[in-house]
Amino acid sequence: HPDLHSFPTRPPSDLEPTGAGAILRGRTHPASHVKVNGTVIPVDDQGRFAASVPLGVGENPVSVQAEDLAGRRKSATKVLDRAAPAPTLERSGEDLWKK
Repeated sequence: HPDLHSFPTRPPSDLEPTGAGAILRGRTHPASHVKVNGTVIPVDDQGRFAASVPLGVGENPVSVQAEDLAGRRKSATKVLDRAAPAPTLERSGEDLWKK
């Protein structure tokens, strides 16, 4: 039976921020097939997998599905929230405080 050992039970440290996305790392049975948001992800001989997940500003559902050779499936979904970048202030060249 497929298992998703580290998704979603492990803390968010399994997600490595990469700018506008994250790398999701997990583990399953080595013979399982894994999809992250519908994309097939390779599984190594230890059952580990890693997927780059783009994250837009706001809520981003991330779905992981594992399927074993017998066709049994296990899936998990998490919603990852990416905050908007902090605004930056640029000097305009005008002195706004003078009349």
